[in-house]
Amino acid sequence: KQLDNISLIGLGHWLQRKWNLTQDRKAAAAGALHSLYQKGLMESTLRQEWADQVKAQTMPLPRQSKNIADKEIHAILALKDNLKDYNIEIAALEDMIITDNFTPGLTILEAQAQLETLKKKCATSTKAITEKTSRLSLADQKNLKRLLGNNFLRTRMNALAVKQRIRERLRHRKYELESFGSSYRNTVNHQKLQQHAEQQIKRKEPGIQNLARTYNKLCQDLEKLIAARTVPKGARAPTKISLEGLFKLDVDHDIWQDDDLTNNLDSSFEIPDWLGNDNVRAGIKLLLQHDRCTEEERRLILERRSMQEWFMEEWDLVNLALISSEYDGDEDLAYQFSIRKTKLIDLVISWKFAVSDIPCLLYDNWGPTEDEIQVVQEYRRTEQVLGTMEEDYANGQEMLEDLNSLGQEPEEVHQLPEDLDLDLFDDQESEEDEEAELVDAMEGFDLAEEFRQEG
Repeated sequence: KQLDNISLIGLGHWLQRKWNLTQDRKAAAAGALHSLYQKGLMESTLRQEWADQVKAQTMPLPRQSKNIADKEIHAILALKDNLKDYNIEIAALEDMIITDNFTPGLTILEAQAQLETLKKKCATSTKAITEKTSRLSLADQKNLKRLLGNNFLRTRMNALAVKQRIRERLRHRKYELESFGSSYRNTVNHQKLQQHAEQQIKRKEPGIQNLARTYNKLCQDLEKLIAARTVPKGARAPTKISLEGLFKLDVDHDIWQDDDLTNNLDSSFEIPDWLGNDNVRAGIKLLLQHDRCTEEERRLILERRSMQEWFMEEWDLVNLALISSEYDGDEDLAYQFSIRKTKLIDLVISWKFAVSDIPCLLYDNWGPTEDEIQVVQEYRRTEQVLGTMEEDYANGQEMLEDLNSLGQEPEEVHQLPEDLDLDLFDDQESEEDEEAELVDAMEGFDLAEEFRQEG
């Protein structure tokens, strides 16, 4: 109960610390973003790069499958059929434009627009066919239907899926560890949490190593198929991965070498800005920090409003209950409500000043009047002065006794002022002496009674 009361009184100061910390972080992020904006970056660009990063890093990773090669072959055949249809439509539209003989309802502008759209689709389909055939190592293969169910292609596509999964897990591990390296807190609890999180991240290393062993096993199977000459013409086996130095992310490591085993996620010519541009990466972090600070501001404003609304409701209920108990003549209950009313005034004294910097749409009047607040403040101030005087007097008496026992002169000690009224302390000492005498008398009575019984 005591801890709850202490936490309740300190709620205003807690909100004040949160608000000040949020404002400092938001100002720092805004200043750093302003410097980046002066270099040519825009907020819309950073948000688009962040969306691309989320899309790329949350993309489902490829999995091993018995029909993975057949799916790729069917996709290539479908793309080729679409490409033929696009070429036929492009040729028809070009003839219309050349001969000026359009179909009914079609103008030259509409025909030109359709022609541009078809050319873009044709280019996209051609690029997709090239990527898929390169993954299958079938650049020179003409009859793809004959390769359906081919064991070499299935093993090769499974090896590609495993390799891509290893790469993505290594990248994710790097991002997770980087977040701890840039941590700004140094508290003991945060350090323990950070150590625990790092241990959990490193526990994933055996899983990545098992994936590397699976990839090496698939590469070994491909080498056996090539040696048996049961593979398409010109097929090559990829290089195995060395487990040594796998987690160092060295650019010369085997995991980052293509060896004709790559996919559309590994483009060496187009590195996205969210991955390769330092200014964009720093800008994304700052923009996210600024957004989180803005969200925290809204939450703190709502918390501050809820605090005042709760207090105003409690104040109204306590006053109503106090009036009702006084009207019924219940002095005990009225006294308890008056104590509760004083505690609420203590709360408003602590809260009102602490949360004054946090904006709120409610009125500044929390409920208690200025006179009621002043009365409580004067009472608390007087209580603190008396408590301090009693403590100083007790400490002075102990020092005098210690000095007398050591044979030193008491004049070396600073004495209390001569005009200080010590009647309060004398009364308290007399009461303590009377209590001590009563206890001694009771102990003597108990001893006499015990002696009488034994006799």
